[in-house]
Amino acid sequence: MRSPRRTTGSRIRGHAALAAMALLPALLCAPATAVAAENAGPQVDKGFELRTPNREYLDIANEIRDQHTRVGVQTLLKDANRTAGTEGDKGCNAPEGAAHTFCFQPQVDGQGDDQNTEAWYPQGVTTVSDAVADEQWGARKPVVTSWYSKGDQGVRLSFLDPATKKYRHVLLMIPDRDDQNDPTLRPLTSGGKSIHAGGIAWYGKNLYVADTNGGIRVFNTDYILDLEGSGDPAAGDYRYVMLQVGAYVKVQEPAGECGTGPTRFSYIGLDRSTKPDRLITGEYCGGGKDAPNGRVMTWNLDNGRIAPVSGDSERFRPQEAHTLPTGYVQGASVHDGKWYFTHRGEGTGGYDKDAYYLSRATEKDGELVLDAKDAVGTPDGRGPSEDLSYYNSSDHLWTLTEKPGSRAIYSLQPPS
Repeated sequence: MRSPRRTTGSRIRGHAALAAMALLPALLCAPATAVAAENAGPQVDKGFELRTPNREYLDIANEIRDQHTRVGVQTLLKDANRTAGTEGDKGCNAPEGAAHTFCFQPQVDGQGDDQNTEAWYPQGVTTVSDAVADEQWGARKPVVTSWYSKGDQGVRLSFLDPATKKYRHVLLMIPDRDDQNDPTLRPLTSGGKSIHAGGIAWYGKNLYVADTNGGIRVFNTDYILDLEGSGDPAAGDYRYVMLQVGAYVKVQEPAGECGTGPTRFSYIGLDRSTKPDRLITGEYCGGGKDAPNGRVMTWNLDNGRIAPVSGDSERFRPQEAHTLPTGYVQGASVHDGKWYFTHRGEGTGGYDKDAYYLSRATEKDGELVLDAKDAVGTPDGRGPSEDLSYYNSSDHLWTLTEKPGSRAIYSLQPPS
């Protein structure tokens, strides 16, 4: 492969370049019928609609993969080069009652400073419980977090093995072509800025990444590459990269006030308690006590892909849409009909954007109503909890905090 040149957002032509690629052949299945459930929430219209772009970029991903060493998650964790702290280690704190706590590595011998860096901020979380029903990926039970770069390096993942407390970063990259039509890689950016990656969901070999204004990007564990000895300038110092293989892109751009009009994709989660399994997406909206709370949606999965609209295998709409019962929601999960949200909200003196909660809601007459709430994140000013991921066998919710110096990945019992 010719030494690729880093491309910029100007080469990307609208939505097609966002991820103009097919889903993996394994995902290409007969379309399922998607019927929107009747509820008292927002009307599911074209503003909620997604589509798949053309298939060129999967071909590029295959070209690039053929020229590098492919590795699996097991190999990645075996080569993990950073050590997570745990509860009791200096600077590693989690809310009272946390069942598991891990903190990112501070600077060690002049190398790395994930716990304190202001160049990268952790946002999303998913676990092996999302990925596979038996919660076992070979011999491992990984927890995965996403980070966005404050610069233009895009998005990276951290694969953590809780048993060894070791983890490894993987840079997410988009396959593209340079000016000579040779395959190249570019970071996960939009308009020259890193996407926020506020939520991730691992399902089978696919890893879904929320793209706030773009839709849902699809990466795949069969496309983790080892660049050692054959690196790519766009990957910088990262040895391992994971390639985008598909996307569900928005038909309409978000416009107007958050929580109205075409939807945003601030976070993403998974629900394995229904048949079929489904993705959960939602909006982070806020700006005052009277501002719209935003919306949350469910998307049925069919053999590893979002179930399309009946009669059109390239169009997708959610099965349900609800108005969120509170604002400033950072992450959402649902299990057995119980909805869970991390959010800012009401404090003792009324509305307080610096009070952080893990709340539960249930559906009543088609509306989501809060019925339990636990305060989290406040004792040492660690900041709000971000994305959410439900761990099925333990009935715990995994989340994380982003604030430099007090970052933690932890699991909590649901509020009751």
